[in-house]
Order: sequence, then C-alpha cells, then structure tokens
Amino acid sequence: LIQILCMEMKKEKESNPDKLVRVMTEYIHQNYNKEISLKDLAENVLFMNHTYLSHIFAEKTGSCYSAYLKQVRMEKAKEFLKKDTLSITDVAISSGYNDCSQFIRSFKKEVGMTPKKFRERHKT
Repeated sequence: LIQILCMEMKKEKESNPDKLVRVMTEYIHQNYNKEISLKDLAENVLFMNHTYLSHIFAEKTGSCYSAYLKQVRMEKAKEFLKKDTLSITDVAISSGYNDCSQFIRSFKKEVGMTPKKFRERHKT
C-alpha cells in the first residue's frame, strides 16, 4: 500500500495539492494507532519536505497535522469506548497513545469528560 501511495504521489504531488492532502488524510486514518509524525510521513512515505507538507495540509484542511491526527484518534477512542470491550488502557493503546494518563488528560480536554464517564454515558 505504501509503495502504491508513493508511486501515485510521485506522479501528481506537485500538480495536485488536494490529492496530496487526501493521501495524507487516508494515511492518518489507516495508521492513527501508530507513531506517525509529520516529519516521518514526509520523509519516509511521501519523500517530500515536511515544512511544505505542513503548509499544504493546513491550507487545504484548515487544521494543522497534529490537530487532525489528534481528532482522528479521539474519534476512534470514542468508538472503542462505546463498545465497552476494551479497558481504558487498551483503548488508549488502540487509539495511538502509549501513555494512558496522557490519553485520559487529552480525552478530558477534548471531550469534556474522562473516558470512563464517556463510556458510562454512551453504553450501547
């Protein structure tokens, strides 16, 4: 998949910033649970300058890369919490956070309640 994305990006990366951003967002959605910094994505996947990618991404999405990644991770965490099959620690790891306490702080800041309280309110 990565090789296909790279070949595709080589063909059109400079001529179509919208497609570049689409590839970036697809990559985020497929790899949100891994450590994927913009610099790593730029250098190791897209073979481009990370500053340029950051500018294009913000211009096209209205959000910076890290905020978008955090948003995707929070949405996935909400999905996991609604299912009630994973512990909070497992939800954190599955959502791309290596530190459960950091996940809880971040979740509370973004959602306005702890993961535990969110789960209690949204049990299916």
